[in-house]
Amino acid sequence: MSSNTNEHIIMRIKNLLAANKSFTQKDLAIHLQKAPSTISQWFTKNRELPAECIIPICEFLGCSINWLLTGTDISFESKSDCQEQKLLEYYRHADERGKRNIMRQAESEISELSPSNNQTSSDSKTG
Repeated sequence: MSSNTNEHIIMRIKNLLAANKSFTQKDLAIHLQKAPSTISQWFTKNRELPAECIIPICEFLGCSINWLLTGTDISFESKSDCQEQKLLEYYRHADERGKRNIMRQAESEISELSPSNNQTSSDSKTG
């Protein structure tokens, strides 16, 4: 990766981290299983970002590989707020049992909010 390309990729990573205040360089380091000092060195141009980190970084930041590498095709979840991102991180870090519990809870919450259930409860209140 050329130095100029690396600088642009790092700039995009910094911008996404800045835009999403719930994630820090330390969180990125934990996700990548790297020392925080390694991430810091990437950001201060002392080390080049390894290619094998591109996909995990995209997963962490919620952006496309194309966008991270080129700055085009912005397909990251810009509408998702910090809570959505945090929930996604909880799910990603959970074991299988935890993932099942998260899904059950989400499905339960959605079923309570579905229009058919709301209509039924409205009917019972008026009738």
